[in-house]
Amino acid sequence: MNNRNDDNDSTIFPQPFSGTVDQLLTHCGNVDIEQVENEIEFNRAVGNIMREFGMNRYDAENAMREAKLDLVQKTIDELMLNGLVEISGENEDGEPLYVQTAKGKRLDKKQARNRK
Repeated sequence: MNNRNDDNDSTIFPQPFSGTVDQLLTHCGNVDIEQVENEIEFNRAVGNIMREFGMNRYDAENAMREAKLDLVQKTIDELMLNGLVEISGENEDGEPLYVQTAKGKRLDKKQARNRK
């Protein structure tokens, strides 16, 4: 089912499927569509990185992970700058732990009321 030459990291079929047609249909009926769409998007992005920068799959996936982490860090930095979250301590690896500030909680409540 999978014609890719690279490692098969698919969450849909983590290994080659073997079974009856009914089993295949049952399996496909139970697939998390959002997870599949996320995997497709990730693989497209990795493929683009591989083509654009001449990277192998491993390096392209690492570049994607680093880009995602950078985006998360920028978002956290912006939330801190706006006073919506603050550092409450560190985990066992010395990484900061964040909590929502009173200002952030008020904004969250206001947005929840507006959604109703």
